[in-house]
This record gives sequence, C-alpha cells and structure tokens, in this order.
Amino acid sequence: MNAAQQRLEATYLIRLFAEFEAGLRQYYAATGRTSHPRMYDLIEAVTASCRIPDANRLETHEVRELRNDHVHSSDDPRHQLSLAECRSRICKYFAFLPSVFGDSAFWRRQTKAFKGFAKNRAVGEANHRLAAYPATKML
Repeated sequence: MNAAQQRLEATYLIRLFAEFEAGLRQYYAATGRTSHPRMYDLIEAVTASCRIPDANRLETHEVRELRNDHVHSSDDPRHQLSLAECRSRICKYFAFLPSVFGDSAFWRRQTKAFKGFAKNRAVGEANHRLAAYPATKML
C-alpha cells in the first residue's frame, strides 16, 4: 500500500473534524457569543451550556486529540479510533444541541457537510439527522 492510501483515513478525519468545528462555531455564534475560543474551550463551553454528559465531552476531546496528532504529524497518536467511531462520537455530541437549533437549516447544511464520512454505516441512535453516504464521493 502506498503512503497516500495509508494516510487516507487521517485525511478524512481531519476534514470531518473541520466540519464539526465549523458546525460547533456556528451554533456558538447563534447563541449570541462573539468570541472565537480555542477548540478545547469551545467544546467545554458548549458542553456546559447544553448539559452534555461528561462521557460525550471526553469522547469528543479524544477525537480532537487524534485530529491534532494527525495534523501535527505525530508518529504515535494518543488514541486509536476508526473514522466511523470518530464520526459517531461527533454526531452524538451534536445530538445534544437544543432541538430548536437542530430543526433549523443548520442541520441541512451539516448533513451535506458530513456527506461521505459514514461509508454506508449507520452512526447509531443519536445520529438520526445525518444520512450515511460512501466516503468515495468526497474524493
């Protein structure tokens, strides 16, 4: 397998997390906040304001740390998570956002943004808003 194929999942993870960050920042701005916090602080702030369970917060931080390890070329990532597991964790986190926000055009945009990350697998109970599409459509 060539180097590009070996790094393909990391590339998808980086893109997935970029969409998660954009969606979370959009939610944060929709709540009237104007600051631009670091991603760690943004996750913490949204977790507190939406009363997201600690287990989901920690799982989301593990995805963030894995993304950071890939972006900063760490040879030994702190977490070994599949792309499907990362997507599941992110979608579960999004599912805790208030339903009034979840029913808005935001979710239509996020559905398009997450297109391709499921590889035809269901994400789980919390991901009823996002459809699963083959990852090859992102190429």
